Amino acid sequence: MNFSLSMKNIKGIPFQKYNKDFTFIVNGKRYITPRIVADILSPKVRKLHFTDSSMDEFYFETSNKNSTDKSDEEYFEDFLKLYNFDQIQLDENHRRLYSSYFYKLGNINEYFRLDPDYLKPISTDNAISRLHSILEASNEISEEIDRQIINIDEIISFIASHFEEISKEEMGDLPVEISLDILKSPNLKLLEEDSLLKFVIKLYAKDHLYSQLFSLIQLNNVSESMLESFIQTIKFEDVNCELWKSICGLVV
Repeated sequence: MNFSLSMKNIKGIPFQKYNKDFTFIVNGKRYITPRIVADILSPKVRKLHFTDSSMDEFYFETSNKNSTDKSDEEYFEDFLKLYNFDQIQLDENHRRLYSSYFYKLGNINEYFRLDPDYLKPISTDNAISRLHSILEASNEISEEIDRQIINIDEIISFIASHFEEISKEEMGDLPVEISLDILKSPNLKLLEEDSLLKFVIKLYAKDHLYSQLFSLIQLNNVSESMLESFIQTIKFEDVNCELWKSICGLVV
């Protein structure tokens, strides 16, 4: 049997009893907390501790760094209490500031959980923009996405199942690996194979890295005119093994 310790055990840990040996410096103000709390809240701090276990400070600024509102100090103090893992209610100010804290701390998963746009149902109008936001944030703060928390697979599945309805111009800006995930999805729905080939040819004209997508197209279901366009477009050096097998299948 497979086994791992339940995460529920963490909730009972008395973090407040640990030595306060780590300092967050936010907009010049110092907040002292146990190092384990810093590691839980911030993937950036966690990574730094792998390379330098003696590191005991982390500095960042927020967009409201010039604010004179004394209550701003209380927000981060409340934020540090999230280690209790208790469910809390947030007003708009807390939501906005907690979101910015998580972003600066490299916690992309919690950052998106506090994004009101992310809480809206996925639609043909927001699926691509939502995917772009997730990828851009991940790249900017150099943190990986927990696909179970962010539900990126759900977004990809939705795009695949609504392929014909979603803007191809927006979809054309997605990275190759994400485009591959969409076309490999078992939920991919097409009116005809021609529309998919036409889309991939357009991507290929922009960047030959997209040649990988050709092997996912059922060439035997493509019209003669589109097949001719494909043959005139593809370069021999971009034909991989899978695509070659598909091409050979046309003449067998």
